[in-house]
Amino acid sequence: MRWLPLPNRKPAFTTSDLKAHYSGKKIKISSELYKKGCISSIEDGLIAAQKIGFPVMIKASEGGGGKGIRKVEGPEEFPNLFRQVILIFALYMNKNIRFL
Repeated sequence: MRWLPLPNRKPAFTTSDLKAHYSGKKIKISSELYKKGCISSIEDGLIAAQKIGFPVMIKASEGGGGKGIRKVEGPEEFPNLFRQVILIFALYMNKNIRFL
């Protein structure tokens, strides 16, 4: 299970069959349900974003320290911003990486 911090307001997060309602500060979400909210390719991301509707926020599922969060206004921006998020995540995970 993963604990997700939540704001003080009371919205519901939904994408197709992924749905969570809450009334407290944190909710408990199973790993299986969490994985349904994650994407691993540009193509999958575009499909999910079009189902949800733009704008969407994308970020690495772990690591990054919040540096890789990007707001995507439309489908034409998604591939480039997705690549940026992946690069920031790679830099965060590998402290010894150097660019020449």
